[in-house]
Amino acid sequence: MAAGTMLSFEEALKALGIDPSAGPKGAKEAYESLMGPGLSPKLEKRLNEAFDLLKNPRVWAGGGGGSTAVEVGTAVEAEARLFATVRSTPEVAGALERLGKEHPEVIDVGDLAAALDAGATDGAAGLIRALLQKGHVAAGADSLRVLFGLMATFKTVEWLKARTAVRLLLVAYGCDTECQHTQLINRALTALQQWKAAVGDVRFGYEGAAARGLTWATEISKMPEGVHKTIRLAIAQAASRGDLSRARVDVERFVRKDAVAAAASKKLLDRRADVTRAIYDLLPSPAVAEENASSVQMPDVALATWAKMGLVVCILGVAGHLFFGGDKELDATQVQLHHAKEQLCQALGERTAGCVFAGAIQQNLSQGQCGGVERLLSELGHQLKDYNDRRGGVVVGDKQEGAADAQNVFSAIHLMLCVRTQGGAEAEPPAPEE
Repeated sequence: MAAGTMLSFEEALKALGIDPSAGPKGAKEAYESLMGPGLSPKLEKRLNEAFDLLKNPRVWAGGGGGSTAVEVGTAVEAEARLFATVRSTPEVAGALERLGKEHPEVIDVGDLAAALDAGATDGAAGLIRALLQKGHVAAGADSLRVLFGLMATFKTVEWLKARTAVRLLLVAYGCDTECQHTQLINRALTALQQWKAAVGDVRFGYEGAAARGLTWATEISKMPEGVHKTIRLAIAQAASRGDLSRARVDVERFVRKDAVAAAASKKLLDRRADVTRAIYDLLPSPAVAEENASSVQMPDVALATWAKMGLVVCILGVAGHLFFGGDKELDATQVQLHHAKEQLCQALGERTAGCVFAGAIQQNLSQGQCGGVERLLSELGHQLKDYNDRRGGVVVGDKQEGAADAQNVFSAIHLMLCVRTQGGAEAEPPAPEE
């Protein structure tokens, strides 16, 4: 570093996180421990400037005083602040470096340190939210845990507002679609509770969004593992938006799809909890769910769906009879098969394997060829499961619901034409055209 640096002796000490007694050797050790991959160019430049100054033994003469000290800057204050910058505080710098080593592919320590050093409250919130929304739940949860722990230690800093901290924690629960990182998120919740205890209820907030959200996060963390992930995710995602009633729509859909699983989850939930009270009345009792399941004749198709389809078929049949004569009546089964295939291809995509299987099922059932249809239905089921898993396992939207209903139409017609009839062996259907 050329002479005439703008860094003072005091600023160089703070940059490396050392005191006036460290000497050139201590400066070198601090510099080597702080340098590493992931630093932003601005932070790397500051560390280089500090070490270039402090590696010179003459600078340390008189504890930074003397003529040399006057040349490079002012003397060290009698008592340094508890926290100045991220890199000048070894405990903070070390925690961030460890975080970067645990998640080297997704966390840029330099960007995170720069966001914290900028001094703006919630400056790091965007980085953590982006991690969670991209599916890096473990990295996001660990980042929250580290920041909460540091804010509990350095009570004067507030990198995240209490409300933002709680919201990010709830987003983490809502983004954990497979419930694989629950323990990591729970550790972040524990760190958040410790921060709240360190700064006090007045600063954190006795009531309001932060306190309410913390209660919800605590209740979600205590949900038994047996609660179905669809219910857990619906609650967490609604809580992250600040409105638990939003969970009701997704839970209602889930009850229609799998009442037995919903009833099993109800047995594990505490109806007194805030997050449970919002959806508890939608969940059926086990006895009712089993009775309804045993009385359903058509597999898993909502009555409203069949009613609409039946009405359409009746109208088309009457119209065909009136205008074209009785010999040209529309075949209701053919209409249903065609509609089901179109619904599946619209949801899955025209060039997907699922659409190919749907076309093969339509062709074989239309021709009364039952052999192999059960295998095709199984393959179609796997394609739909992958399709739903990519969307978090929650069936939401017209396309997803239409695909599920279309699968049930195929199953019902197969049951009617092939399983319940006593015909002879059918020929093996032709292989679907890719």
